[in-house]
Amino acid sequence: MKFLYLVIFSTVIACTKVNFTAGTTENNQQSATQPTYPTTPPQQCAGTIEKTTENLRIIFMVDNSGSTLETDPSQLVRVQTIRDFLAKYQSKINFTYSFGYFSDETSVFNTTTQKFQSSSVPQNVFGTAVDIAQALKLFTKVSPNGATNYEPALTAVQSMIVQDPHVSTPWNYVLIFMSDGQPTDINDPVVPTLEGLVTNVLNAATSHGDFATSSMVLFDPIDDPQYRSSLVNLSSMATKGKGQFFDTNFPPPGGLAIDDIISVPGQTCQ
Repeated sequence: MKFLYLVIFSTVIACTKVNFTAGTTENNQQSATQPTYPTTPPQQCAGTIEKTTENLRIIFMVDNSGSTLETDPSQLVRVQTIRDFLAKYQSKINFTYSFGYFSDETSVFNTTTQKFQSSSVPQNVFGTAVDIAQALKLFTKVSPNGATNYEPALTAVQSMIVQDPHVSTPWNYVLIFMSDGQPTDINDPVVPTLEGLVTNVLNAATSHGDFATSSMVLFDPIDDPQYRSSLVNLSSMATKGKGQFFDTNFPPPGGLAIDDIISVPGQTCQ
């Protein structure tokens, strides 16, 4: 079972960031004031996102398994971080978005029907900030349940990119993948399989002359017995995906916004 950490949202002038803090035990208070990041800390990439003129398809794929009832009650972390990002960047005409969630099945928002679809990946998955705002509204009404099946979620992302019609505008792709723990559908050794699935996402973009990055967010409490394995899995996926890894147990001062961990394909964070 996973145990809840207190999640606090703080408003910062010019940019709202989500501030994840550790719990109330003495050890956790020490780690919150003097954290030792378990992997390479994420870079601060907001400046690059603000300035980029690349055409980006930004894909949010989030865990909605049963354990998230405790690790992220009311889907607060997942929804609010994305809403803050959309509020800041909704005017950038070179950004489009898609949203999906996974547990036993993977569901992807159809921008034409304005509904989630789980039987297959919809043809129309990329839309405006308004579309994704509607997706988030519907998502908050979906009760977390079931297992944590990574493979269909990442395969759905791969399909979204492969079937994306290219008429005249080239697009690069950015995946933000959020989870609170271990995949329940992949046997040991887990990491090579996960890295292979991320490679498939990157290859889906390069197959039609584009590029992709994949960044990972782990919102699993540090006292979960499976925490260390989850950290290794998701950080390895981020490295393979040429993106960044963020562990919500180790927030930087002021918290972290989604734009801080998005790696723009081919560009260096500023």
